[in-house]
Amino acid sequence: YNIEDSDADVVAPGAFEQSLQEWQKQGRQPPLLWQHDPAQPIGVWQMLRSDATGLYVRGQLFIAEIARAAEAYALLKRGALSG
Repeated sequence: YNIEDSDADVVAPGAFEQSLQEWQKQGRQPPLLWQHDPAQPIGVWQMLRSDATGLYVRGQLFIAEIARAAEAYALLKRGALSG
């Protein structure tokens, strides 16, 4: 939180609380998307939580079933993507 990213955005503490609570009420997690594109889900989030430093996430890419997920995995593994 409170750190400017490469697009000059700054996320304030608590920014994710309402959204996380809404997903929790639904009993599900938001989809894990390729490049924030809702037409390209590539996996599932297994955990999302907000703490004092920011948003912590853990997810699973469907690398055996979705080619884009395998691509994302390869890029993450080799450091070509940062998140």
